[in-house]
Amino acid sequence: MKTAVFKLVLASFIFTLFFNIFIFKTLPGFSVSLFFVAIHIFLFSIKNKNVTNLRLALIFSAMAIFFAVLFVVRDNTVVQFLNFVAALTVTVLATFLYKIPQRFSFLLTSLISSPFLIGIASVLGLTAFSLKNNKKIEQTPSVNIISFVRGGVVSLLLFIIILSLLRSADPIFSNFTNYISQQITDRLIISSIIFTILITIGLAKVTELRESELSLKNYINPSVYELAAICLTVITTFTAFILIQFRYLFSSFGERELHKIGIASLTYSEYVRKGFFELVIVSLIATLVIAFVLIFIKDFKSIKQKFLKIITSLLIFETGMIILSATKRLFLYIDNHGLTRIRVFGFLFLIWISILLIIFLVRIYFELKSDILFYSYILITVLILISANVINIDKLIATRFKPTINNEIDYFYTSSLSADAIDSWKETIVVSEAKTAELETKSSYSKEDNRIAFWTGRSLYRLRENLSVIVEGYGTMDEISKWHEGRNIEGISKMRETGEISDLPEFIKIRRKWQSKNLSKIQAYNIVHKDFGTYLRLNELIRKLNDVQKKINTQVNEDPQFDRSSQPPLVE
Repeated sequence: MKTAVFKLVLASFIFTLFFNIFIFKTLPGFSVSLFFVAIHIFLFSIKNKNVTNLRLALIFSAMAIFFAVLFVVRDNTVVQFLNFVAALTVTVLATFLYKIPQRFSFLLTSLISSPFLIGIASVLGLTAFSLKNNKKIEQTPSVNIISFVRGGVVSLLLFIIILSLLRSADPIFSNFTNYISQQITDRLIISSIIFTILITIGLAKVTELRESELSLKNYINPSVYELAAICLTVITTFTAFILIQFRYLFSSFGERELHKIGIASLTYSEYVRKGFFELVIVSLIATLVIAFVLIFIKDFKSIKQKFLKIITSLLIFETGMIILSATKRLFLYIDNHGLTRIRVFGFLFLIWISILLIIFLVRIYFELKSDILFYSYILITVLILISANVINIDKLIATRFKPTINNEIDYFYTSSLSADAIDSWKETIVVSEAKTAELETKSSYSKEDNRIAFWTGRSLYRLRENLSVIVEGYGTMDEISKWHEGRNIEGISKMRETGEISDLPEFIKIRRKWQSKNLSKIQAYNIVHKDFGTYLRLNELIRKLNDVQKKINTQVNEDPQFDRSSQPPLVE
């Protein structure tokens, strides 16, 4: 027991030390990959000595590290979020498998319950350990507290004297100790929290719930009539929708011919924008209904079971038709108005649901083992997540399927995308220069001119924000100096004088740490670096546009038209 506790404390201390050296005060980048690699080494070191799921636990550890590594490949925040959630979810499952002594049941309910079981076991484990050690202390002779305090005081005085002398002897060491002392409070708090969490996880004695406890059948026992009523309600509603939509689904009409099939909307944008997401939600609800029915379908006798199989199969077919309708709307929108992030992820979600429905259809007529089903669900989820990483979504949107509004490319949207869309940034500058030059030649301005100037300015400001991150995080001192020329930013002026990285503002120094870096941003910087002069024109262009906007404001009193989302790309 003492050896196990010592091993746990040592592993927790090493992880906390590693966190302080490599991860503390860094931005999400390679630091995320380092964190998950370290946490899985820790989990392996504290695994249950009677573990029976070691191979499976190692597979999930490898998966978690894989998604953590993918985190640094793309700069798309949604893709990064999905990778982080995937890595975290698989880490929880790996922790569960490292800790439980019995064989894993391969039930999804076990997967869902695992974080709660780990949390409860961690609290109980820490409490039991504390009570056990309190009893031991009561039974042992009193400790010589005076000797302990005396030794501590002498050590502290010796430390202060030696530290003062060393700080006086070397200015670099003095600066280092000053830097450490400034962060000591934050480090102590965060380190204490991490160390405590690791200790509690290590002390946890996790046991998987029995299969009977994990089954919904112990808590819900619907009759065949209840299940049939639920399915038939959805089927009837879907049938009416599909019959009305049939002509639309299998016909090709131009945007101005929608009235021929009874659509009152003037544009696809107006018709498709709303309908797509409602159909995605409806498809998800139908899939959940099918999954619920499949839990109980095998419990009924032949005639009732056959009846449920037929209506469930029909529901799967109609859900597929609903997905087809959503997909049709999506492609109509793409043809006329380009792509947006949320539509790409919505489409990937529909693919995931479609594959789930195929698995459900197989389950209706064939008996599949729980482990095969478990691996199937994990596999399709992993493949969809990998697809989101392999496809450069932001580049696809910004270069091939550019979003449009009012029959013009929405450069505000493309400028708001991540560094993955670097290939479109130069085009934004060139087009904005042309628009600004045209506005400069005018002596009188209209509401339309005000709208163009407003959204061009918003696009350039958003682009400058993105480029600032690239230049500050990856550029040379000379590039940073030129990029911020004419702007009063604390720390930049001093850096211009000395040329030293250490004189940069703290937020830029954190951004420049290798742990904060991202492969997509590195690639983006290489492109910016090769043609830095073009991107540097952005600051002068913004100044010119601001001058034009001042002239417009003297003639046009109305606010510009908000014809698009003001917070892309997450909203749209």
